[in-house]
Amino acid sequence: MTETETEIEKNLDLLAEGLWARLRDILLAQSRWDGFVRDPEGGQLQAVPPPDDRERVASEMVLRALHVAVDPVNNAILHLLAGEERVAIASLMEQTGLSRIGVIERVNDLSQVGLASYEVEAREARATAGASGLLGLFDDVSERLTRILEKRWNADSR
Repeated sequence: MTETETEIEKNLDLLAEGLWARLRDILLAQSRWDGFVRDPEGGQLQAVPPPDDRERVASEMVLRALHVAVDPVNNAILHLLAGEERVAIASLMEQTGLSRIGVIERVNDLSQVGLASYEVEAREARATAGASGLLGLFDDVSERLTRILEKRWNADSR
């Protein structure tokens, strides 16, 4: 396996693990709610989708994450978050030109798909491992496309 292939594998693993972490949280919350409604004493929490739903659920999680991440403003916020350990909401407001509500809503959108987290008390956001994997994957594809463009553009201009 080449170094580039290893990097792509690492990014895919980071993305998949990040999406799994978010899906696990969703499934646990759903299980808690279902258990509370049916059995207020609580039962066995299960953070695994039924076997016949796993492929569909995985596909939905990936598509939702991509849908949110490709928005230009959300993508800019992801890049800002990925560059730091934590970023203050005020700093994101300044760097994006969005209002406080606008920034928080964007961060919440990214959080809903497992790409960011928001600490309300600290008023800070951070990128998740899933965001690192997705941004790394975007970079990998962009670099490959740039190489193709350079090769083909130079060949076509002769």
